[in-house]
Amino acid sequence: MNEALDRLKYEFSKGTSLIKIIYLNVGVFIFMLVLNFILRLFNADQSFIWDWFSLHADGISFLTKPWTILTYSVFHSGFGHVFFNMILLYLSGQIFLQYLSEKQLFSLYFLGVIVGGLFFVVAINLFPLFDNPISHYRIIGASAGVMAVLIAIATYVPNYTVRLFLIGNVKLWQLAAFFIFLDFLNFTSDGNEGGHLSHIGGAIIGYIYAKQLRNNKDIGNWLNNIFENISKPFYKKKNPFTKVYRNDKPRNDYDYNMSKRDEEEKIDDILGKISKSGYESLNSEEKDFLFRAGKK
Repeated sequence: MNEALDRLKYEFSKGTSLIKIIYLNVGVFIFMLVLNFILRLFNADQSFIWDWFSLHADGISFLTKPWTILTYSVFHSGFGHVFFNMILLYLSGQIFLQYLSEKQLFSLYFLGVIVGGLFFVVAINLFPLFDNPISHYRIIGASAGVMAVLIAIATYVPNYTVRLFLIGNVKLWQLAAFFIFLDFLNFTSDGNEGGHLSHIGGAIIGYIYAKQLRNNKDIGNWLNNIFENISKPFYKKKNPFTKVYRNDKPRNDYDYNMSKRDEEEKIDDILGKISKSGYESLNSEEKDFLFRAGKK
């Protein structure tokens, strides 16, 4: 058990921002399964959890519990809900990271969560369709953030081809359009109007994000700065009096030759990507690597 936990901790710490977001959602889902099981054994009320962490359309609830604009996204109503959200996030996120950076994915995902949540709150209070008491409307789930990532990368590289089981090759813009169509199709038929509104909000910000990125404007950068400032106290400070001696040369000829071969293979892969999709298709890490290699 300890070995498995250690492995999970290692995978989480070394994983991409995509993997960390997925781990966060799955971890909260499993935790809630265990907590709900314990509460049921004692016949305890579970509603307080959803009251404190789901996003309510009621303005008073929203203002008194502002954290819910983020926390609603890590709670899911069942296995199918979290499973399909994470599968779609993983598939679209993997394509996203081929062209853009981890920081951009991280900020866009949470930007989608925030904008999707605000879109839900404003729409429920604004449109006469929602004539039930406003306090009855609340949402949970990561779908707004997932839609933001999917629509952004579909806008950024619309003709990217994905192969779907039993369907065949589909362009990314067609897949994105299908999911948007589903939201409009099911808007008034499945009793989840609030959820579909948040999806549409996430899709809109994903589209805007990609369009602005093409103009060299990262509208999610401010969110990364906030998260970095919040996380700074949790980083271990380096001892300023500790001197580090760096030795770039591998310990022996074998290690040196292996290192050179890996570097050359990576350069070949990047150059192949440039010839196929252009320099702009490189993510920031690949551009930095090519720049450093060119200076040697």
